[in-house]
Amino acid sequence: MTFQTKLNIIKITKIILLIIYIPALLIYLGVFVPEYLACININQDGAVGKSIWGNDVPCFGESNDLSKGLFIFFSLLIGGLTVIISMFFLLVYRFKKKSNLKKL
Repeated sequence: MTFQTKLNIIKITKIILLIIYIPALLIYLGVFVPEYLACININQDGAVGKSIWGNDVPCFGESNDLSKGLFIFFSLLIGGLTVIISMFFLLVYRFKKKSNLKKL
């Protein structure tokens, strides 16, 4: 496998990960974070919180547990994808740097 082929594979993989990452990040920041923050300080059973968008969020029972679970899952997903994409950017940078050194 040539150097240019490896670089192209890494670039394609990086683009695919970014296509997954950007919508997931928007959903995380637009839906799950506001719902989680609306219910974080409510201790009363049967209470309803307000999200930053002005929507009523039920903060009791299964809906609260589901929103906490989805928040944690998406937090881990976004964090993991951030680390992986950062590593791919670093790999592309190193390959380009190595490529420039070989030309000199």
